[in-house]
Amino acid sequence: MVCELYWPVDSEAVKLNPPVEIENSCLTLLSMTFEKSDPVPENAPAHTVVTNITVVVPPLHSLIGDPAIVNANPLVHPFVITSADTNRWQLITRASPKLDFETVSLYTLPILVRDNKGSSASQTIFVRIADVNEPPVFTGALAQPGQAVEIYVAENILRNTGIFTVTVKDPEEAPLKVTVDIEEENDEAPECKPSTYKTTILDSVVPGTNVNSFVLNCHDRDSVPTAMRFQIVSGNENTHFGFDPSRGSSSPKLIVKTPFDFEGGVDVQHQYHLVVHIIDDNVHDATVSKPRTGTVLIDISVQKKGLTVVYKSVNTFSSDDWYIPFIFALMAIMSVGLVTCWCYLIWRCAHCDKTCFKKQAKTSKAINRIKTYKPGTQKETVEVTMETTSIETVFDGEAKDPA
Repeated sequence: MVCELYWPVDSEAVKLNPPVEIENSCLTLLSMTFEKSDPVPENAPAHTVVTNITVVVPPLHSLIGDPAIVNANPLVHPFVITSADTNRWQLITRASPKLDFETVSLYTLPILVRDNKGSSASQTIFVRIADVNEPPVFTGALAQPGQAVEIYVAENILRNTGIFTVTVKDPEEAPLKVTVDIEEENDEAPECKPSTYKTTILDSVVPGTNVNSFVLNCHDRDSVPTAMRFQIVSGNENTHFGFDPSRGSSSPKLIVKTPFDFEGGVDVQHQYHLVVHIIDDNVHDATVSKPRTGTVLIDISVQKKGLTVVYKSVNTFSSDDWYIPFIFALMAIMSVGLVTCWCYLIWRCAHCDKTCFKKQAKTSKAINRIKTYKPGTQKETVEVTMETTSIETVFDGEAKDPA
């Protein structure tokens, strides 16, 4: 409680006679008490009563306003004083700012009250905040309750690649960072270009030579380039062909590994149909539990140097060639022309029959008017009609003596 008294004094007298303290001279003027309170939980709702404040006002005195919080530490606090009864007030919590033990665990609240006689009283209330084990909460995209997040992941994503980050905040601990990873699944077989290849080489080719500069270009959507190995599983008689390198590369070269010997009788086969498997389980690079296999077909014809061989039995037909639709279109046009010609002939024959019948009918009527006579059967005067043609000579003005 603070009591202030004012009276006129002489400055010189004060120097000679220092002032003396007057104890208990104003204790009856104004007093204030409050109940002891327990720590306030940090999750306490608004309007929670912290303590009750009682002010004793002497007779003939009246308060000026309500008790007020002054010079609080910290200055921004979640408390307010409200009237409960005559000369009784309550210190309660409010919604903002929110109580948080991790931010502020102790509030210092000086309470001041004044009356109309110039007296004042003050008390300091210490409010302690109790820690509560609050559940962790999401932040960022998942901060809202019931919030869903769609994540699109490419199926050829590399292993151990982070795709989404979830941040969880626990008020009792440091923020936690959770990363969701997708484990890679080897579900794609290697693909190579070209997938089929045909070529011709001479039997004098030197081992180690790249076959007509042929190179495979392979890729695997869910494996690294070094995870592939190449194996000729059939058609490689006497192991004349191979790949360089045979593993750990995505673009190996087809080479001749051993020489040909047709004259010595070691080799008799001139046509090689190679079936090549591309497998993504290169153990020198990584171990794959479920390897996938791609296939390439290679046909190689080996000819003797200086000899030209023509294979006429090879069927080179392809349904994708340009002449296939041309031939079908030409056949369709010829078919339409042939049908049109047939229709015209049929129509002409039918029209000719009608015309011929009409002419025949007219001729029959003319023949009926002619009388036919047989010798010795009937005597009738026969009228003979003779037709004489007179030709007149036209003189053109020139004469020549035959003699």
